[in-house]
Amino acid sequence: MSARGSSPSDGESGDEQVAVKIEQKWAVTSSGSRTWLPTTVEKAGAPFVKLAKFDRGFVKFCLNKTMSSTSKKGDGHRNANVPHFDAMLGLRKEASVLAASAALEMEDSLPEDSKAVRRKKRKVREEDAHLVSPIVTIQTPQLEWKGVTHESRGMRVLWGLTSKNLWIELTVENMSFMKNLVASGQKQLKPRKRASPKKKLRNAESGALPEAPAIHAAD
Repeated sequence: MSARGSSPSDGESGDEQVAVKIEQKWAVTSSGSRTWLPTTVEKAGAPFVKLAKFDRGFVKFCLNKTMSSTSKKGDGHRNANVPHFDAMLGLRKEASVLAASAALEMEDSLPEDSKAVRRKKRKVREEDAHLVSPIVTIQTPQLEWKGVTHESRGMRVLWGLTSKNLWIELTVENMSFMKNLVASGQKQLKPRKRASPKKKLRNAESGALPEAPAIHAAD
């Protein structure tokens, strides 16, 4: 009778180890919505969170409703593709251009022999990101929504010009502001009523001009 010790199966190495990966993630919670695990990155020792117009987790956090890419009657847009969000992207671009322009002007003021490459004065481009700090500060607009007032203040965001994603510093104050900003923009515009086929036919027969598109402010 002989005893047989266990050995690696065919094709396996005794030194092979099971791959183990440990990650630390940030969780964002709010009353009425599920816990959201957003995409984050650390810059200068602080976490920054990625906000996208059609990110299901972000939309759910802001609206407490499942995202919809199209408007539904009486239910708003149900996504973050609103003018308020675009305004934040515009503020980020302005701050980024200002920071990079200052860096370019400083480079142009250096002695001729210290310039790596001589360049004419030009517009700021995405590839100029390496010239400045990855973090810029924007001044948020004052926002009032459902009895809550967010005063204008400085918000740290990541440098960017054309990206449709907004990276902001992950703080309770910043996330509360963005939640109300997206929610307040849902019914900012009302879709205009479409003329019925019969009305279009009557207008055509009478020679009347079609109605011009109209944008109405929400109540």
